[in-house]
Amino acid sequence: MYKIPAGFDSAFPSVTVLTNILGDPTSGRLQKSLVKNKLAAFAYGFNFQWGEPSVMTFLAQLGGEEDIEPTKKKLIETLENVFETPITAAEVSRAKSKLLKQYKLSFNSSQTIALELSEWIGMGDWRLMFLDRDGLEKVSLESVQAAADEYLVNDNRTLGLFIPEENPNRADSIVRLKQEDVALLVENYKGRENIDKGESFDPSHENIDQRSELTKLESGG
Repeated sequence: MYKIPAGFDSAFPSVTVLTNILGDPTSGRLQKSLVKNKLAAFAYGFNFQWGEPSVMTFLAQLGGEEDIEPTKKKLIETLENVFETPITAAEVSRAKSKLLKQYKLSFNSSQTIALELSEWIGMGDWRLMFLDRDGLEKVSLESVQAAADEYLVNDNRTLGLFIPEENPNRADSIVRLKQEDVALLVENYKGRENIDKGESFDPSHENIDQRSELTKLESGG
């Protein structure tokens, strides 16, 4: 993981393109350096676009018997040696086309666009979504390389390993109830006594006037 700026930062569109170039599961640099060389079964990357600074995350999945060290070394090398193997114009163009197409297609689904807008509203304003799209259109080779040089460095990185145990001590009593189980739980349930229903109040001016009590203060007010 590498720390990155907030989702509405002017550098974020370049970070998004950089993440796609490196972490796309079908054409990214990690896929080529790890998966094609049989150092990982799967490799990909993504970032969190939030109102606060967040992280750009890259992952590699291995089989249970494989040595982690060569994969870890190659993963870091691929990500942090971008100054030796600079980002190319073709990579930027391909990533931008894919990301902008995703934006365009999202408008074909009311559900997708509603979810997207809710995320941007959570960041402060729904219009930030369109500023982000416009920012993607303006991303250049230079801005992506600058993002790589700024964020893909050792002191900005957190490395984590997940190594499954052969005999994990899990809480095996935890189960997921099926619909039939839920039905049995509520089958004989009887509610408590009814509570008084609230009044269906007519908010018209006439009704409010009829139910209002008017008094006059001693001061005459």
